[in-house]
Amino acid sequence: MPNPFAIEGEWLKGNAHAHTTNSDGGFSPQQVVDIYAEREYRFLAITDHNKVTPIQDLDSRGMALITGIEVTAGKTPLLADFHIVGLGLKGQFARPDSDEPATLAAALAEQAEVCILGHPFWTMLSYADIAPLTDYIVGLEVFNTICHLVGRGTSEYMWNLLLAHGHRVWGLAADDLHHELLQCGTGWIMAKAADDRPQTIRQALRQGLFYASSGPEIYNVEQDGEYVAVDCSPCQEVLALGMGGGPGRTSHYMTMPRPFEHVRINLRDPNKLYRIVCIDQTGRRAWTNPFLM
Repeated sequence: MPNPFAIEGEWLKGNAHAHTTNSDGGFSPQQVVDIYAEREYRFLAITDHNKVTPIQDLDSRGMALITGIEVTAGKTPLLADFHIVGLGLKGQFARPDSDEPATLAAALAEQAEVCILGHPFWTMLSYADIAPLTDYIVGLEVFNTICHLVGRGTSEYMWNLLLAHGHRVWGLAADDLHHELLQCGTGWIMAKAADDRPQTIRQALRQGLFYASSGPEIYNVEQDGEYVAVDCSPCQEVLALGMGGGPGRTSHYMTMPRPFEHVRINLRDPNKLYRIVCIDQTGRRAWTNPFLM
């Protein structure tokens, strides 16, 4: 799994989950574009419920605009829907006759370049619910702003379970913008891409060449012998987590003034996959995808 901090390219800030008045959003498609352009985002996907909103006639305001959709599948025993986001569709989604989640995910994966499981904590999905979808999704939303505002925003435990069982899935953050500006700008992706074309950004998302954030910025992550060195915006904690259970390596035991912007953490086994989590003074987090240091 590649380290996006070690490859050439530009960091591009983006949101991959937003709704408009074409489904249940409170802003028109152009208003949504304007909202994110004013916040200096570089790419945006409009993902209305069960329909693809055309983007070709919108003023992009200099952003890369990506077609998208959020489809809903059958309910779990807890009566929660599966929500799957698809990016890069070339037309309207041809929905299969079956509403079974894996069947729907397979159909979406055939028509979209990138498929993402939306907010699994909000929908109370279990490992058994999600595992059958991992052949079709590239990742899940580890953080979702609108779900955070109602108490179920972080799905890190579900992501951990999938990684521990060997599923190669990435962790994304998104706003899921609907009605209020309060729902905008709290969860985003920083993608490492050679250029800002939509197809290049979608490729970066497929390959895991990004980190997700609800606040902190991560400037560099690199291996230094048996250590991992992390440069970030001011943080209270940095975690280096392997893919299995048990303890990870953290900054908690280091005698250093906080907040800090650079830390070196000793790795238990430098030859295994790790992911980095940076936590700022307000508890906001940033997550890298797992990669070999």
